[in-house]
Amino acid sequence: MRLFGDSDDFLSPRQFKDEWVNNPTKEWDAHAMAVHAAMIDRMDQEIGKVIKALEQNNELDNTLIVFLSDNGASNEDCQNYSPGENDRPAEMRNGEKIIYPRNKEVLPGPQNVFASIGARWANVANTPFRFWKAKTYEGGICTPMIVHWPKGIEQKKGSINSEIAHVIDIMATCLDVSNSPYPSQYRGYSIIPSEGMSLLPVFKTGKRNGHREICFEHFNEKAMIDKAGWKIVMPAESKKWELYNLNVDRSELDNLAEQYPERVKEMGKRYLEWEKRCMVVPRP
Repeated sequence: MRLFGDSDDFLSPRQFKDEWVNNPTKEWDAHAMAVHAAMIDRMDQEIGKVIKALEQNNELDNTLIVFLSDNGASNEDCQNYSPGENDRPAEMRNGEKIIYPRNKEVLPGPQNVFASIGARWANVANTPFRFWKAKTYEGGICTPMIVHWPKGIEQKKGSINSEIAHVIDIMATCLDVSNSPYPSQYRGYSIIPSEGMSLLPVFKTGKRNGHREICFEHFNEKAMIDKAGWKIVMPAESKKWELYNLNVDRSELDNLAEQYPERVKEMGKRYLEWEKRCMVVPRP
């Protein structure tokens, strides 16, 4: 496997196993991932209650359900924060102080313990993609999505579709499905036009004439994916674009920027146009 952190060094399976065996906090780390899995199980149970309610009211088949994960798993070590830092809570509703186990002295799980899985588990959770939340590599922006709507989706149940979409498309889809217009003004103020595109054609035919490109920027991490499956990435600490062909390299291991400098230049120009049009810069 390849473990990505501050560097791109390889760890062989043997090296990774040795690191785990010799890990002095492996009990805490294993427990943290168990808690992570338990949270997902709890989420599944609560979604099940919603589904059951729709079934009982005979509304399930005619309800559009869109489920997608957030951005990639987070590499944060939340136990290293302090109460109030980054809006972290200091106490529970009953006034009990929240524990931040900086030295992993208290196991995560109880509601009065604030902790997280950290970078290495995040890397595992995002396998086979690189990095994690807040990065614009696939580990930070690629998310699975499940759509359920028996009366509106004509594709085979359980089928997989590889059309590229973005969260901005969800509102456009809802407007399209409900035949609702997107307003141009609100209380006398002009509204910036939505750049989302409806997914309804995908529901009907499995395809659509989608985005020419999709752009990303977060904490000065930049990226753009074009319709042909090419992607440029610029990490915050870098001033150079990297180039990947996602059609054959979804894990972004082979940087092709030096082989295709003109492609990088042209895509970079389009990214800057998006950055200006969508007011990413100048920053407010």
